[in-house]
This record gives sequence, C-alpha cells and structure tokens, in this order.
Amino acid sequence: AGGAEATAGAALAASAAAKAAAKAMNKALGQRFAFGAREYGAVARSLLGACGAMLLRTSSILFYWALTAAVAARLGPSQSAAHHVALQTWLFFLMPTEGPALAGQVLLPDLLARRDSAQARLLLSRALKASVKFSALLALTFAALGLAGGQASASSGLLAKAFALDLDTATTLRPVLGVAAAVLPLVSLNWVLENALVGAGAFRYLAATTVATTALSALGLLSAFWTHASGAAAGGETGATLTVVGIWSWLATMYLGRAAVATLRLSQLLRTRKTDPGQEGGAEGVLVDETGVTGAK
Repeated sequence: AGGAEATAGAALAASAAAKAAAKAMNKALGQRFAFGAREYGAVARSLLGACGAMLLRTSSILFYWALTAAVAARLGPSQSAAHHVALQTWLFFLMPTEGPALAGQVLLPDLLARRDSAQARLLLSRALKASVKFSALLALTFAALGLAGGQASASSGLLAKAFALDLDTATTLRPVLGVAAAVLPLVSLNWVLENALVGAGAFRYLAATTVATTALSALGLLSAFWTHASGAAAGGETGATLTVVGIWSWLATMYLGRAAVATLRLSQLLRTRKTDPGQEGGAEGVLVDETGVTGAK
C-alpha cells in the first residue's frame, strides 16, 4: 500500500506542477502574442480547465490502483505479494507500448484542426495496429517469463527467484500473470484511443468518462470483496470467493469500459466533414476543444 501511496503522491505532484506550468505558459503566451483581455481569458480558461480535468482523471485512476492494493492486502500476505510483483513486472512491459499512443496524440490535432477526417482515421488506424503488434509481442514475452515451468516448479521460476518468493506466493502469482498478460494489449489500445482524445482536446469528456468507468469498476470490486469477506467469515477458506485474479479481472473491465467510451467519442469526432479548400492548411485554422479556442493552428 505504501508504494501505491507514493505513486499517487508523485502523480498528483506532477499534475499540480503541470497546472502551475500552464499558468506560466499562459502568461508567456499573452506576452508573446499580445492577446487582448478577451483572448487572454479564453486561453486561460482553456488551459486551466484542461489541467483541472486531467488532474481529476489521474486522481480517479490512482484511487482505483490504491483500492486494488488495499483489497489485495486484505486477501492475505501471499495474495498481496503476488499482486504487487505482477503489477511491477506488468508496468515494466507496459510502458514501452505508449509510443504509438504518444505519436497519435502529437499528430492528430493538426488533422482535426483541418477537419481532415480521412487522414485522421488513417493515422489512428496505423497507431492502433502498431499498438496491437507491439503490445501482443510484449504480452507474450511477459507471459512466457512468468509462466515458464510447471506448477510444481513455480518457486523456481525467474520471477520467483528475482523477488525471493516463497512457494505459496509463487504459486498464487502464476495465474495472475496470465490475466495480466491478457490485459496488457487492452491497456495499450486504450492508451492510443485516450491519447487521441487528449490531442483532440476532449479533456472534460475524458475526465467524466474515466471517473464514471472507474467508479463502476470500483463498486464491482468492492461488492466482490464484501461477498468474499462474508463467505470467509461464514465458511473459512472454503467460503472465500475472491483472489488476485479477480482483482485483475475487475481491472480489465475498467479499461474495457474506458476503451469503449473513447471509441464512441472518436467515432463522433472523425465523422466531421473535410474543411473547405480555402481553409485547409491555412494559417487561420484553429483547434477548438470543449472549453473554447485552444490556440491558432
């Protein structure tokens, strides 16, 4: 739980720093382009609104990760240790898959500003395909690393040795790694979709849908834990129904929900007709988000 709290604190500090940087950038933009009071106010509201929405989104995700750690801790030492080993190893393999998502986030705004939906769809399609291929390769590597060897040799596996796991924890870890490997490509695809929405300026939509999907999945996880706790109190270990595999399954539902709502919003954005020839590529094009004009193209 301490690691989750440290991660949450670091992310919140980074979000707060981003908000402070937005204020400084807003001031610099006002000086550089000599905005009037009206334009300056519009840019300020847009920047601060985007930072606030992203702070809310990040906070809800970190709350969910902290919740999974808290639930795993209440399932017992072996379950908690297996969860954290799986999570840290999973993150190591997941982070490199963010490349296609970042590329889409950087390149998509210009196409949307020109309302070139055909090129935007092509870019998104290529980013998704690259994400699928890369994340599938890393997921297979991750699964092979964790699942190599038979059940009887669980404690002699590479991860068991690297983390000095006892037999109970190593045995608990094996099925968790299988589920985590299956979730990895889903998270990578979700990153592409959500980063595309960041590039499109859909900050409030992302914040609202992330909070909603995270809350629903959290309620499901808590309900499963309460059922587990009631069963364990009534029938001991035979009445227990929740394991770390279940926690990761609820995690998958959260990412699946986020991917679904992101796909819905992107399909709406990419239905926009191509701009008039006189505007395409012109300096007068602007990128508009949900809070107003974000800046000249």
